[in-house]
Amino acid sequence: MSQSFYLGDIVRVKETNERAMILRTYAEQQDEDDDTHHHQSSIPALYPNELALSVLYAKDDMIKYATRRVVSQDTVVLEDRSLSCGDAVKRSWSETESGQIMEVEVMSRLRHVLTGEPVEGWVSSTELVGALAVEVGDRVIYNDWLGVIEKVNEEATVECQLTNHYYKLLDMAGRLDPGCTAENIFCKKSALPAIPSLASNPTFIQEERDLSKETICQVRCLAVLVNWVAFSQKVPIEEQDDRHIPSRFWYGENLAKLTHVTSDVDHLARVGSKVRFKSPQFAEAHSFKPTLHKEGTIEFDIMQVVETKTKVTVLWQNGTETTESSINLIPHIYLNDHECWPGDHVMFKGDDDKRQHAVVQSYSSSDRTAEIRIVSGEDPAKDEIKLVSAIEVDPRGSRTKQHSVHPGEIVLTSISSNGYDLPHIPKIGHWEDPLEPDYIESVLYAQALVASRFSPSDTPFGFSNDVSKIDWYGEVKRLRPEDGMVEVVLPSGKVVVEHPGTLFCLIEEGEDIEGDGMEYEDEEGEGEGEGNQFQLVDGQAEGDDQEWEDNQDGARREKGWIGQRRDGEEDYGMEVDDWASVTLDHQDRGYFPKMDPFVSLSDRTSTSAEPQQPTVLIPPAERSIAAAPENVTTTDPSSSVELDVEPTQTTAPTSNTVEMLSLPDLLNQASSSPSTGSFGADHSPGSMKKDDPSWLRFDVLEHAPLDHHFLNKVVEKTNSSFMTRLKKEFKVLASSLPDTILVRSYGDRLDLFRCLIFGPPGTPYVDAPLVIDFYLNPSRFPFDPPLAHFHSWTAGKGRINPNLYEEGKVCLSILGTWSGSSTEIWSPNRSSLLQTLVSIQGLVLVREPYFCEPSYENLRGTPEVKIHSEDMMAFGSLLAYIEKAFVLTRAFILHALKYPIQGFESEISTFYFARGKLENVIDNSRRLIELGEQARGRGSGSGSVMEVGKEEEEGDGVGVLTMGGIIPLKDKPGL
Repeated sequence: MSQSFYLGDIVRVKETNERAMILRTYAEQQDEDDDTHHHQSSIPALYPNELALSVLYAKDDMIKYATRRVVSQDTVVLEDRSLSCGDAVKRSWSETESGQIMEVEVMSRLRHVLTGEPVEGWVSSTELVGALAVEVGDRVIYNDWLGVIEKVNEEATVECQLTNHYYKLLDMAGRLDPGCTAENIFCKKSALPAIPSLASNPTFIQEERDLSKETICQVRCLAVLVNWVAFSQKVPIEEQDDRHIPSRFWYGENLAKLTHVTSDVDHLARVGSKVRFKSPQFAEAHSFKPTLHKEGTIEFDIMQVVETKTKVTVLWQNGTETTESSINLIPHIYLNDHECWPGDHVMFKGDDDKRQHAVVQSYSSSDRTAEIRIVSGEDPAKDEIKLVSAIEVDPRGSRTKQHSVHPGEIVLTSISSNGYDLPHIPKIGHWEDPLEPDYIESVLYAQALVASRFSPSDTPFGFSNDVSKIDWYGEVKRLRPEDGMVEVVLPSGKVVVEHPGTLFCLIEEGEDIEGDGMEYEDEEGEGEGEGNQFQLVDGQAEGDDQEWEDNQDGARREKGWIGQRRDGEEDYGMEVDDWASVTLDHQDRGYFPKMDPFVSLSDRTSTSAEPQQPTVLIPPAERSIAAAPENVTTTDPSSSVELDVEPTQTTAPTSNTVEMLSLPDLLNQASSSPSTGSFGADHSPGSMKKDDPSWLRFDVLEHAPLDHHFLNKVVEKTNSSFMTRLKKEFKVLASSLPDTILVRSYGDRLDLFRCLIFGPPGTPYVDAPLVIDFYLNPSRFPFDPPLAHFHSWTAGKGRINPNLYEEGKVCLSILGTWSGSSTEIWSPNRSSLLQTLVSIQGLVLVREPYFCEPSYENLRGTPEVKIHSEDMMAFGSLLAYIEKAFVLTRAFILHALKYPIQGFESEISTFYFARGKLENVIDNSRRLIELGEQARGRGSGSGSVMEVGKEEEEGDGVGVLTMGGIIPLKDKPGL
């Protein structure tokens, strides 16, 4: 297998021996969204097996500048890979087990920036700090407030080596880099500042200055802008009123009042970066001597990193730890929702819907199981150790309350509880509103000018480094599975042990923690959202503004992005005629087909004050079908269009009690009631007659059910345009719905309808009932798409599909909840409700839902998903998602049988009893359990029966199950 490359990798070009950094890979290009593409439009589009490089030009082993180049990945060799604490990694794509980076040490080869003299031996990153006093993004503390540096204003001292004179530069937009020459700063010599001591010399000619001999020998910070993001949680309440938020602008001698606490050093030691030793002792150990300038008043001790090798300590999911080179590992980018490591605090969600805080002891990626310790009290020795399915474990949490903390995360500690029940860890912090750029520039420049004039010496303004008393801010080092405690490294380097219930996670810039969940369905102007885009990208983006070197064959690369199109994917969309061409004649007035209504048991409950009888789902043969009621004319008072329909006559819906039947009881009912034939008979969807009263594809009921998600929407006045379009939509639905898509509309709420979709064969959703509620805004439909809400019955165990959110969002271009091309988004002239429903069934309920994630479609056929697909024990993200979808949707079947879906009671009973689908579901689940246990007994590489690549017309698309799928299935009644 060819070697994989990633953003930031350091490689060596084989032919020229040049060192380079990877700017982009083809795989990462495929993952980028439009915004990222726009910001990186200067990087040309790549073809498979190509890399975009920043080739570091070196002279005498000193890196002088970089050029960009597109090359084949076969022409480079990996030298080093940058990893950080908390990153997830694997040894190869052929292995399922992943690890988490616990510690990072970067060893560097260094050279003096000005002289090029090499530094003796390899230098550890723990001995180094950045070349500058502070940089944008560094953290500082003042009076128990934690802040982040947003802007820095600096002053540089430039040495003219030919004349031995010096001059100063003030804030050159980030171009003041120690060791940088004037030719890298100024485009024209006429823009150069005059040298005061030579300005009166008649022999000195400004235009003849040699800019390559004028070098920055010192950079000192004069002023900074700070964003104060968080306050210490250890300050007593009675003292907090005295801790007012500090000023955002700091300059001159006041900078010494700020304590510099940034402790991340692994990012400093990268090829090309500039560093210095933390102390003279470290410099002496490597025989490094700084150079002196300006009569000894300036000491230049800055070095450049010319080569690196990274070693990391990895905690593997089985609980073992190793220390190895980073080039032996690959980033594990595509984590599934339930992947975790020893020590993680998670929420265990069993079949009884009970939520329990647990600590992971180990995780088996092949079996997809986790051994957890269910936390019951203060004594860990009394906690229950349990082997559970990974599907039942939630290690993530929500945006506002994440579960657990992880190595490398910044946390604040408290003197008491954080107020949340574990495993929830609250996030803390607030990023202040940005100031006007012109205002920032003017204030910082004025302050820097004052600092420079009142302190003309070359002594840098220092920040405080006394971090000995800071005990409330630190970085997570590791989590202890044996007792659930967390080790935190303070800025001083001291490691303290904290209870996770006293920790707060620091929010990142731009992170929104206001509110939890997504209020998507009520956002009338909803735009983009997460999920699959089902999109064809045509055309190219705007051109590149910079030249790139030719590729190997000498052909000049195109500027802009190359349009990508999904090849080989079946088009499930519909060609719908322009709605404007559809006319309704006199015969169309009664467009609803003559259907014999069925009696809805839940809707026929008495409206009297007497106690209600429990509703029990009865097989269809035991139902009594009522005679058809007389025609009911539904007339909207605000519209001149009259709908002549025959709604199923029901009483107003009332709340009802549902008898909790077990799965064996339901099976007994199925076997005891007459069926349309034996189990082996034809029960395919197409075998049902259209006039079968137990199977109505489309019907208009009298009342909307109380559990309709949009029932509380304000009833708006309808107009003739809405009613005319609605009649056309209903006519198409009544005549063209597939047998496995059922729709109910309501006479008292024509703006609402409900859809029941049965999962198609050959997918993990086979035979599962999926319910989606829709709302049509009378004042905006058909110009706006309908709003949709998916009823998820996963009990909080995660999504069954990337496009179907647990909170109900349905992410699809035609619904306006994801971006799409002009042919994919909703169009009042081209789109229809039927097209929307068929799109959900054909584009969402697919065999491999893993590829419904944004850009994951581009991973088809890559090593990331071809993880020994013939071997069940090598169960990758693709197969894990299939298994999860299958297991969770089996619970949908049980839910629909226990809690009848109002308006579809007859169809549910017919599908699972008369057609024998329930017995089929149970037999198939038992077969998968048996196959999975047999394959597990044989072990990896012994010829398991996984059939991932086979395109089955019928079946479940799963093959066999891991123990992670077997455990929750066995917990189901009847299995």
